[in-house]
Amino acid sequence: MNKKVIITLTNGQSDYDLQFGLVDCSIAHKWLKHLELFIEAGQPWDDSRRFYNFPDTAYPEPVVADHLKYLVKTIQDYAPDLITRELGTTITQDDLNYLHHVFELYHGLYDQQDSNEFYSRAPKAVQDALADLNIWIHRYETLGGMPRFVATWKYKPYRDDMTAEDYKLFSLNEEWGDLRLNYCEIGKTLYDLWHDNDAYIAPDAFQPLAHFCFDFTVRFTDTTAQQYHEQEQQIWKYFDNHKDFFQEQGYIKHDPQLGLGSITIARLESTDTKQNIIDLIGQHQQFKNIQIV
Repeated sequence: MNKKVIITLTNGQSDYDLQFGLVDCSIAHKWLKHLELFIEAGQPWDDSRRFYNFPDTAYPEPVVADHLKYLVKTIQDYAPDLITRELGTTITQDDLNYLHHVFELYHGLYDQQDSNEFYSRAPKAVQDALADLNIWIHRYETLGGMPRFVATWKYKPYRDDMTAEDYKLFSLNEEWGDLRLNYCEIGKTLYDLWHDNDAYIAPDAFQPLAHFCFDFTVRFTDTTAQQYHEQEQQIWKYFDNHKDFFQEQGYIKHDPQLGLGSITIARLESTDTKQNIIDLIGQHQQFKNIQIV
């Protein structure tokens, strides 16, 4: 496959292009069809500014914390008993797990908003606050982590099912600047439960990645193969410690459908230095255009 994808970032005054070469695998061909539809639809980005941990970010910790508290207050003003925990000066991972559980329950899982009684009756401002809660939880969780950006299709028309062949491509391992499938479920994966040590997850909110669509992420991580190997060992140890929960959901240890990690769809092509790429993305933290060449 010789197809290239060019993502143009902007700051309103200047642009910056990132070029990716598609990996030659079946799911990359299928993903490309979603990308073509996204372009034909006029590129309806869900949030054109989902950039994390780049220089000159507009979302330092105080800004993210204040906005999370604003979203919580918006929900509490409408339903005072819905969120019973007040966020303190320091927001903990347990606080974030608790808020994500609220999001799962009262926003609803994927495409279940119409059948969610609370969400259906809530005014639009509260519906928006519940939806945004998820994004801002993840903004806070990733503060100080690797630089990355996330592209999602607003009101995506459909998702495709993962196949047995697709699951063989899942891996924690990735290279710096890989373009990878993004999680397009609502809930958490085995990796997330291990990483977050989430004590609030409801059984139906445990949602391994079973679908894919246009949504993708590009992460700039220097994690080593040895570190990924150690992560995988820790994740399966977590599985062993909670095997009753997972087996009740129909999963056995090392089940391919648990999908650890993600799938690399395309790889960054650049002769520039890593630091210069990070600096230039930091100067252009908004999606402008995506094209196939």
